[in-house]
Amino acid sequence: SAERFVYEPSPLTGPVKAGELVLVTLSVRPEQDALRYVVVEEPTPAGLVVVENDDSFRIAGVRSRFGDDYYGWNYWFDGREIRDRQVEFFFSYLSGPITFTYVLRAETPGRFTALPTLAWMMYEPEVRGVGTVQTLQVRE
Repeated sequence: SAERFVYEPSPLTGPVKAGELVLVTLSVRPEQDALRYVVVEEPTPAGLVVVENDDSFRIAGVRSRFGDDYYGWNYWFDGREIRDRQVEFFFSYLSGPITFTYVLRAETPGRFTALPTLAWMMYEPEVRGVGTVQTLQVRE
């Protein structure tokens, strides 16, 4: 089997350096029994970019979204689209709370705001949830 580097996550307690990776953890807790066709829209803070090719990342304590091998079923979400200002996750069915992660890379020094995460049902957009605002500082 191929060797893989395993990243050990640590709490974000202050500024990050340009080039460092940031593990983002999102939790969605539906108030209803089960939801169909849910979109989670995560705005990307300026100065950071989503690491698109993250399938080779292994993070201690976090199960790979592809299972134990690259061709395993994607158990977190059914689809993901990375855009200039946000990353979107699509779920065809949520039967309860779910927590998932993605990776950002700090690129530009400055103090940046991560706008709130939005979650809603695609065919019932009035059923929605809003996260909180976060700030992040990137240094040289």
